[in-house]
Amino acid sequence: MVIEGAGGDVRRGSEFTHGHLIERSPPELLEFFLSPTDDLEASLALYRDGLGWSEAWREGDTTVTLVIPGSEVTLMVDATDPDAPPGPVFSVASLADFHAALPSGLTVVDEPAEIPGGFMAAYRDPGGTTIYVLDQTTDA
Repeated sequence: MVIEGAGGDVRRGSEFTHGHLIERSPPELLEFFLSPTDDLEASLALYRDGLGWSEAWREGDTTVTLVIPGSEVTLMVDATDPDAPPGPVFSVASLADFHAALPSGLTVVDEPAEIPGGFMAAYRDPGGTTIYVLDQTTDA
């Protein structure tokens, strides 16, 4: 989106730094809420069997996403790293672009790394919440 102003056209999500236009790649969509677990079956017993949430998809034997009734956001229960902090997972068109123009206030926790279908990184906001950002650039 372009906003017309006294200084010319400026794209929303952009800013001028040292006289140069910096494009920001804001998170586009809240995809999941990540809930790490050391016992996937116990977590599924709660969310799927106890609460009646339905499975949206699986990735191997370690990751299951569940549809939260009344919400477009899914819960991603993941046993890959049970010690990972829980948090929201946002998608962007390009994680490389987002990471290169990292908004002030976010601290890198985990550098971008390849995951099935794309890349993912973890950041911490000023309040200490872990925020995950991913792209799905290698998805066919």
